[in-house]
Order: sequence, then C-alpha cells, then structure tokens
Amino acid sequence: MKLRLLVLLLCISFFDSTYAQNASIYFIRSTGLAGSSGKFNIFMDSVMICKINNKKYSKHNIPVGFHKFQVRYSGKKMKKNICTLVIDIENGKTYYFHLEQISKILGNNLYLFEVTENSAKKLMVDLKEDDCK
Repeated sequence: MKLRLLVLLLCISFFDSTYAQNASIYFIRSTGLAGSSGKFNIFMDSVMICKINNKKYSKHNIPVGFHKFQVRYSGKKMKKNICTLVIDIENGKTYYFHLEQISKILGNNLYLFEVTENSAKKLMVDLKEDDCK
C-alpha cells in the first residue's frame, strides 16, 4: 500500500513539473492607420510564430527560458540588423508585448515593447483575437 502511494505521489510530482513549464504571451497590435493594411510577422528564436493583423491581439503558450522576439513587415526569417527583444520567460507568468510602428525620416521601423498587464488590458479593450494564419 505504501509503495503504491509513493509511486502515485512520484507520478503526480513528475506530471506537475513537466506539464506546467510554460508561460502565456500576448502580442498586441493597434498601430493606427499607418501600416494598417498588412500583417506583421512575429518571430521567436528564428521561427515565425504569427502573422498579426491591425487592431488584433494573439495569445501564445511559450516554453520557459531565454527567447528572442522580433517583428517585421515581411519575410520568413529573423534578420540580424533588426531590433530583437530578448526575454527570460518564467514559468506560469503572463507577458504582454505591444507592437509599435515608429516613423523616421528614411522609413518606418517596427518594435516590440513589453507593457504591464494594466496597460495591455487598456490597449486590448477594442481589439479582437487574431487566429494568426
């Protein structure tokens, strides 16, 4: 009986430690009129994970650890000369990233900024979830 109980407890602790090793990430895009017609490509660790439309947000479950994020107008790969956000993702936490388009003299640049939950909820009031296809 004690052996069965010990095995059961070990299985439960193993299941809990392997199952819950991720965090939630929201990408929020409310860029206004400039650049509103096309989708923005979001990359994580050199892999495109989402194409997000304007006035939308998307939610993703991300494994814990250090990850590199980048946003681009087009393309299927990350580039070295584009701003990259590196974040240490912690288990069970929720992260919010706002995609911003900043106009400059020689063109527009896209950036990802981490925002607080309160700021994110205000930004997401009028947005719909994007299926990222």
